[in-house]
Amino acid sequence: MSEEKDLKNLSPEELKLKQQEMLEEFMKKNTKEISVPEFSSSYKKDALFIIKELVIAQKEVEEKLNSFVSMYKIIDEKIELLTSQGKIQLNDQDYKKIKDSFLEYEKFLNQVLQEVTSEIVFYSNLVGEKPLEKITVFKNAPDDAVLFLNDKLKSTKKYAKNTIKDLRIGYSRYFVDLQEQIRRLDYLVLHTKAEKKD
Repeated sequence: MSEEKDLKNLSPEELKLKQQEMLEEFMKKNTKEISVPEFSSSYKKDALFIIKELVIAQKEVEEKLNSFVSMYKIIDEKIELLTSQGKIQLNDQDYKKIKDSFLEYEKFLNQVLQEVTSEIVFYSNLVGEKPLEKITVFKNAPDDAVLFLNDKLKSTKKYAKNTIKDLRIGYSRYFVDLQEQIRRLDYLVLHTKAEKKD
C-alpha cells in the first residue's frame, strides 16, 4: 500500500524508471535461460511460415486500428460541430462513456498489435541469419528447449488463427456501429445546413 502511494508521487520519468526496475526484478526472480539447439529444417520451415501468418495478422490489426481511429475522429468532429451550433445536447456522462468505450477498444487493438509484433520479433531472431543461442523463459517452462519451442510453435499457430478470427468478429460489430453513428450525424449536419438556407 505504501509502495502504491510512493509511485503516485513520482514524476513520469521517475515512474518509468521505477517500472523498469520492477520489471527487471520480476524477470530476474521468475525467469531462466535455456540453450537453443540447432533447428531441424522442418522446424525452420514451420517458423518461417508462422512469421508470414503473424505479419498478415499484424497488417490487419494496423489497418483496423487506423480505420477505427479515423472513424472515431470523424464522429468526434461532427459531434463538436453540432454541439457548438447548439443543434444537439450531449450529456457529459454520455460523452465520457462514448470516449471511454473508444479508448478501451483502441487500447485492446494496440495490445494485440504489440503481442503480434513481439512474436514476429521472437521468431525472426530465433531462425534469422544469426540464430539465438539462448532464450529467456519462465522458470516453470521445460528445460528441454526443443520441447518448449515445439509447444510454443503450436500455441503461436493457434494464437495467430484465433486472433484474426476474433478481431474480425469484434471489429465488424464496432464498424457497423460507427458507420451508423456517422450516418445519423451526417443527417443532422445536412438538416442543419438546410435550415440555414431556409
